Amino acid sequence: MRIEDSEAEYSVSVSYIELYNEKLHDLLSSNYKEIKIRALNKDTDVLEGVEEVPVDKIEAVYGVLDNAHTRRTAATNMNANSSRSHCVFTITTHIKTRNEDGEEVLTVGKLYLVDLAGSENIGRSGATSQRAVEAGNINKSLLALGRVITALT
Repeated sequence: MRIEDSEAEYSVSVSYIELYNEKLHDLLSSNYKEIKIRALNKDTDVLEGVEEVPVDKIEAVYGVLDNAHTRRTAATNMNANSSRSHCVFTITTHIKTRNEDGEEVLTVGKLYLVDLAGSENIGRSGATSQRAVEAGNINKSLLALGRVITALT
């Protein structure tokens, strides 16, 4: 059954988080707060305290990004603005409609846009001290992600 646009209520919100040195941060919070992962039950974990900003048009999304905290970057021998973190920008939609029996139906969709820091050869990049720790954490998290993708395929 096709539902006319005027019959549906919808909302769209965005969030933006960063994984830096194995800690999650909210890039949309006013104080760059650290995010905690909490287990709801044995199958479900949630990110506690992530700010979701309502948006109603693309210009509002650009405004949110313009006002977000800047993700971590640093200069290395390989790249003047090397990403030192992974980021996830999430777009969440809620659409409320009524089915044929008149009951409310809520549909939620999430689109995750992920920007991963690239793997790094510490010797070639010239990374030392803090940059070397960052590079090690980046490489470790990329390895873990690769294992997850392999397990899912």
